[in-house]
Amino acid sequence: MNDEFFNLNFNKPDSLAGEHYRAAYQNAVVSCNSNQILHLCDIDKVAYALQSEYKETFIGDVKAVSDDKIPQLFQRSQTAWQTYPRHYREIEHLAIKLGGYIFGKYVDVAWSHLVIGVSQLQSILPQLKNCDFGVLVEIVLLLKDTLRTQEVDWLSWEDPFIYGRDPVELMKERDNSIEETHNRLRGLQPIMKILLEAIEP
Repeated sequence: MNDEFFNLNFNKPDSLAGEHYRAAYQNAVVSCNSNQILHLCDIDKVAYALQSEYKETFIGDVKAVSDDKIPQLFQRSQTAWQTYPRHYREIEHLAIKLGGYIFGKYVDVAWSHLVIGVSQLQSILPQLKNCDFGVLVEIVLLLKDTLRTQEVDWLSWEDPFIYGRDPVELMKERDNSIEETHNRLRGLQPIMKILLEAIEP
């Protein structure tokens, strides 16, 4: 791709999600000015937000972030959570409930949109060790003393939009899938492990 707006990472076929995240974060630190604000987010959720009824709210929330408000975590509101399949909600809330004992409040530990300064990200990068989705909870744990949170409806379930499916039909299909449930449980394992290790004796 010749467009200078984009900076692509090429990950090995057998690499894990956490390795992809860390490579992207390292790329951002190297490529951006030290005083720049970064939006670490999932592109499918951004695509959904920009094509949904939440477009104007999404843009307004993103524009409202300033240097004195970072790091800031946009997290799923109760309205957003209700759009997800039942087992997504129940399984991820196991980690959220455990995280509540550490953070003292609701923190969406398997987050999808974090706003952070380049220098802030650079300072925590060497401490990120996880190679899978556990890297997400590593980040919020490292930022917990300064992390701001904001609940938003635009982090609703994006899969029906991405796959061009009816939301009710797709939700029923996912809820009835044992394989999908097991995938969610496997994804939760590293997150729960890190949270348990973070609990002070």
